[in-house]
Amino acid sequence: MLRQKNRQPIGHARRGILTPMIAAALLVVMAGMALVLDYLWLSGAEVELQSAADAAAVAARNLADDDLLRENVDLKNRLIRAREAAKNIAAKNSAVGTPVSLESEDGGRIRFGRVVVQESTGLFRFLETHHQTTSVKVTARRMRNTHNPVAMLLSGSFGHPYADVAVQSEATIYNDVVGFRAFEGAPVPILPLAILEKAPEKNSQSWVNQIEQRRGKDCFAFDLASGTVLEQSDGLTEIVLKSGSSAGHENFHLLEIGESYGYDSLFDQIARGWTIEDLEQTEGDLFFNRSSSPVSISCSNQLNSAVVSALENVIGQCRIFLLYGKHHKHGHQGWGTVECMRPVAGRVMSVNYGENRCIEIVVQPCVLTTKTAVLHREVASNGSDDFPANPYIYKLQLTQ
Repeated sequence: MLRQKNRQPIGHARRGILTPMIAAALLVVMAGMALVLDYLWLSGAEVELQSAADAAAVAARNLADDDLLRENVDLKNRLIRAREAAKNIAAKNSAVGTPVSLESEDGGRIRFGRVVVQESTGLFRFLETHHQTTSVKVTARRMRNTHNPVAMLLSGSFGHPYADVAVQSEATIYNDVVGFRAFEGAPVPILPLAILEKAPEKNSQSWVNQIEQRRGKDCFAFDLASGTVLEQSDGLTEIVLKSGSSAGHENFHLLEIGESYGYDSLFDQIARGWTIEDLEQTEGDLFFNRSSSPVSISCSNQLNSAVVSALENVIGQCRIFLLYGKHHKHGHQGWGTVECMRPVAGRVMSVNYGENRCIEIVVQPCVLTTKTAVLHREVASNGSDDFPANPYIYKLQLTQ
């Protein structure tokens, strides 16, 4: 009698074959997930490091400071201040949970120079130099050779438990300022005062005479650290703006702009500058061109105690002023128009009452950086950079 051989059920055989296949597939999927997670981890680290480098480059706005207006000043000090500002802001940012360091021993690097055009290629490149410095290049690194690499989320998925990440950011200041453009939430930081640009008298209280030819007094200084005005010299001369001057000898006027102009509107403009709504007639723009006619703006010289109080509230703030060439009277109440020639920047250092209740406003020049500035290179149809530089107003841009 023949015996029937023992046979395993077909289902058991299939399970025996599928089990290692499933295990192998799971390993492949897990390895793939590990690669994806580590890639996302490294990408996140790079984004955080890039954000810190960008912030550090922008923080080096001290490349444009008041020392640029002083005579016989060692401008290397502004590089020191810019370097410290970049390092401090970088340290307030983190990459994968660790503060970003720009100390050289940790692989970070801050270099100063300017952007130049390479003649052979026509391309822009960064030239490292401490002469006429207008650019800063920040390199942020997390490297194994500097003992601060990025630890992998799933150690070894890329074959190593650590990875190197390095990024660069470059920022440049430009001062071929042709005008201004207000944005939502970013008004043009103008103080609505027009100052007499120049006058034939050598002792005139005009901007050219007192500031640019340095015939004014130097009685005040502004301390950036404390944000206070000090009664001491600092190498920058001042101009005294006086109200109630004899007819035809005024050296400043209040500017009227906007559809709903009045004292309430003026107080707001003194506090925050000109918004899109204030510049509605020009769609938020204010442009100057020295080769064409000046910009005519309505004005008055009607100052009262409320205006004085508003001006006292902005003492020490670096703001834009407009210089005017001619003043045209309309009526007998101090109303008229001024022909505005160019923008400058300055600080109100004091507001006082002089003789016969004359209001005296002392203004000192300063260097201002604003993103509302419009550069000639941005709007010139021929791309030419040949435009008069504004020594008071700059725009800082990320150039890499």
